[in-house]
Amino acid sequence: MLRRLEPIGISRLTLPFRAYFHEQKATAAAVAFVLLGVNRFVLTKLETGSIILRHVKDSGATGWPLARHDLLIVAIGYLLPKDHVAARAISIRQQPADVFALISDFKDEPSWRADVQQVEMLPERDGHTRFTEKSKNGTMPFEVEESTPPLLMVTQIDGKNLPFGGKWIFDVFLTADGCRLNITERGEVYNPVFRFVSRFVLGFTGTLDRYLTSVAKKFGESTVPVEGTDSDQ
Repeated sequence: MLRRLEPIGISRLTLPFRAYFHEQKATAAAVAFVLLGVNRFVLTKLETGSIILRHVKDSGATGWPLARHDLLIVAIGYLLPKDHVAARAISIRQQPADVFALISDFKDEPSWRADVQQVEMLPERDGHTRFTEKSKNGTMPFEVEESTPPLLMVTQIDGKNLPFGGKWIFDVFLTADGCRLNITERGEVYNPVFRFVSRFVLGFTGTLDRYLTSVAKKFGESTVPVEGTDSDQ
């Protein structure tokens, strides 16, 4: 898994070493060190927000010694922020009402979303629609937090004790040629391993892009999702 990542700006190291990084660069540097075969070091987070990386041969090192890649993944995951926001969008030649009807008909999703095998509708709670989506990765419960046809829909993960949570905000805008479907993901990844995988392996936009591409294909159109606009919902 880690071999797919490229070292960032590091070609030679003299051991023992001690390096200081801002938090964002520390994660990339730590991965690069492992790719270069340096996998025994500690990470110490300062009150200023900077990170110290020290080789364990440094007698003054304090922190978490990492001798295995899996421990490194956990350590980096803890350094990453729990929350993230991603937004993607497509423009298609369809009316907002038709697009909204498609995305809000959850029971029919398996007919046009290749990654959804089955949808089960659940009893409403406080007037909110609830359902589960079954995929090769398991079953995920959702609740419709808000619905204002044909312009806005907000769905959120409705489970407890999960490694992640969050919501999708669907905005449908009328355009001269049809409409623009913009989806904002406001996610929370609680598990540090999932946090690492989401950031460096899967990315935050893959599921959004697959969903939007499937919407366009359902209407017989082909389009490439682009950077969206962060919804203020």
